[in-house]
Amino acid sequence: MSARRRRCSSRWSWSERLNLRLQVAVQTGNLAQTASELGDDDAAAKLHLRALATADSVDAPRWQSTLRSSFAQWLTANGRTDEARLLGEEALKLAQAAHDAEAVSRATIEIARAQITTDAQGSAAGLAPLITTLRAQNNRRLLADALSVFSNLYAVLGKGDEARKLWEEARKLYTALEHPAKSLEPAWLTQPNA
Repeated sequence: MSARRRRCSSRWSWSERLNLRLQVAVQTGNLAQTASELGDDDAAAKLHLRALATADSVDAPRWQSTLRSSFAQWLTANGRTDEARLLGEEALKLAQAAHDAEAVSRATIEIARAQITTDAQGSAAGLAPLITTLRAQNNRRLLADALSVFSNLYAVLGKGDEARKLWEEARKLYTALEHPAKSLEPAWLTQPNA
């Protein structure tokens, strides 16, 4: 078991023992991400669903939205874009009801990510104003995520130069934040005909 998985599992165990359902939901979501990174998609899917069920048992719309956005990202990465879009829309409704700007941004990013191949115009329509807002707020992490998704959109539209510029801007932000995504190479860049 990896060190990260052990830490998440330990935190999850303590939260479970203390009946801290929201913390259990968040830690279960973290375990889902770890399982995904380790290539265990079956465990990741089950853990994402468990995290949602646990979060839905408490009144925590921010986390209900955030965990849905996280699961939507995983669904998109696994080619389940219709499910991801629907889950992103649920996340957006929860975030809007809670007046949580960060959760609204996350949900909007995940909806756009899910729409890239089926509704490029809708994806762009959601991302363009969000990027402007995130720049004004200086929210570097979400801006990096939005730029990364926008770069993928531009690549799908055949606008390689614009896509590279957006990805380089996203990478600079990820590097400044010391985020692991700084080392990634988007599939559209490494496999342009994939």
